[in-house]
Amino acid sequence: GCCKFIHSMNKMVKLCPLLAVCFITIVFSSYLMFYLIEQKLLKLNAQTNGLSKNMFMMHRNLTDTLNKVIRIQLQHSSDERHNSDPWVGCALPNSKNLIRYMLPGDLVLEPMNCTNVGLDGSIKFKMCVHKKEEDIFVSGSLLKHHIWEPHIVRRFLRVLKRFPRAVVIDIGAQLGMYGLQAAAMGRKVVFVEASGHNVNHILASLGENGMLGRVCRDLAVVRNAVAEVSGGRLAAIYTEKENNGGTAWGDDGPPRDFA
Repeated sequence: GCCKFIHSMNKMVKLCPLLAVCFITIVFSSYLMFYLIEQKLLKLNAQTNGLSKNMFMMHRNLTDTLNKVIRIQLQHSSDERHNSDPWVGCALPNSKNLIRYMLPGDLVLEPMNCTNVGLDGSIKFKMCVHKKEEDIFVSGSLLKHHIWEPHIVRRFLRVLKRFPRAVVIDIGAQLGMYGLQAAAMGRKVVFVEASGHNVNHILASLGENGMLGRVCRDLAVVRNAVAEVSGGRLAAIYTEKENNGGTAWGDDGPPRDFA
């Protein structure tokens, strides 16, 4: 039995070098295979990253080109709108019958009451008003409540929000509350008011709000009356004491006070 055991051990000793060589061969082959796979994956990843980078650069270049085209179109459109604006360069078409086209230099310094105006939650602005004893309704309400006709102002604001590119023409502006509200929201506004005293207050309000620089650009102040016939001479034929807004204009003639 001992001889058989010794014989078996001799066989195993002879087989060990062969087994060792086989094991090393398998390990090396496995490592080489994993190394080659890793290198292939790295190369594929690099190619994918390069492709992604190229696609990103192409997308960025295309975006930049489109943005340039859009900016050019917007600028061209803006230039066309600007050139078509009726008040560009403070020159209205068919303006021979204008009484006065008011400029920032026409502002006459006089004692004024300037107060903050606007509904709660809306853009507020400063407005120069008459003394309360001269204008008990509009100026009186603005001085006391900082708003006039709030129910109409709410509707006006809704309309402005609904039509964001609308130009506001404030005809018979008096102190210009509606036009000033629109101007404070960045809108284009034409104020039309026949009373020089009121027009001076509108100019003062524009100055208080830092908007005089916009006159002849996107704001216009016209001292004139609006009538059904162009070229006629009008005068204040009806005024009310303590109510600046209660003024009527008619055929040329001396102003009269019926209050």
